[in-house]
Amino acid sequence: MNQTLIHNLSIIVEDACKSDANVFGYGIWSNHIRPMIPVARRLADEYQADAMVHIQEIGIK
Repeated sequence: MNQTLIHNLSIIVEDACKSDANVFGYGIWSNHIRPMIPVARRLADEYQADAMVHIQEIGIK
């Protein structure tokens, strides 16, 4: 997946999380989706999985 697509998808997901229609509130992005990125990286390493298949940077360093 190229970086432009990853970036665009992250914007779509974050914007959906910001939406008034999101019953979970913005916290679903900041407290669940975003913090899971490093967890997914560690699990990919632990299970020798291809991290690029399972997780993507989505512009967060």
